[in-house]
Amino acid sequence: PDWLIVDHYSLSEKWEKTIRPCVKNIMVIDDLANRHHDCDLLVDQNWFENIETRYDGLIPTGCTKLLGPKYALLRPEFAEARKSLKQRNGIVDRIFVFFGGSDLHNLTAMTLRALSLPELDHLHVDVVIGENNTHRDEIQQLTESRNLTHLHVQVDDMVAIMVKADLAVASGGVNTWERMCLDLFSMVITTANNQIPTIENLNAHRHVKFLGDHKKVNQSSISAHINEYVSNVSGINRNKMLIDGLGTNRVTKLLS
Repeated sequence: PDWLIVDHYSLSEKWEKTIRPCVKNIMVIDDLANRHHDCDLLVDQNWFENIETRYDGLIPTGCTKLLGPKYALLRPEFAEARKSLKQRNGIVDRIFVFFGGSDLHNLTAMTLRALSLPELDHLHVDVVIGENNTHRDEIQQLTESRNLTHLHVQVDDMVAIMVKADLAVASGGVNTWERMCLDLFSMVITTANNQIPTIENLNAHRHVKFLGDHKKVNQSSISAHINEYVSNVSGINRNKMLIDGLGTNRVTKLLS
């Protein structure tokens, strides 16, 4: 092949050097910067203050580095949706809730309970889960018992749901960049250790609100943060300029 694309935390320079004679070029997708790579192109779509020097000494001298959300690998519909985004007026009327397809820690149910408190029950809520979510029955019951709440299972058009929202309560990962591309401010609960450094950096610059790791949050803390944001949305940075959704185009041009 002309290109081999490696996206795996357990693979590094040793494996890449072994496979090197079989391919023309190697592209690595990484965000940990904790091991050496033998690659021609490295993509890290995450945002760090030291992003430009983060891989110094870890990759070959001639390796091309594509670093930051500018190179986030998003589907084309996100860039298309940006062309007609609604103007933010500071009013929160609709909330988007998404913790991945499976949501092993059942943060969806915890968030729904937080949103069911009297001071927040006036908000419209869109909940997205995957069809294999093991907590589906519980989540279904919670959505049915709360007014103005809609459950979406295994959706094909996530963008259409997200663009209607004024605030997201969600996990880290790729959906973070999808939300930021649509200028949708997020309250983030991390569900994996590798998500924490990126979310902490984004939180420090007010691009997201980091509520904590899944082991540390609870229903009361989630409701308190949402209520505070709904009452006062000042002091955040809009995200539309940080990521434009064209990262996939930029990366693929270098692979042609």
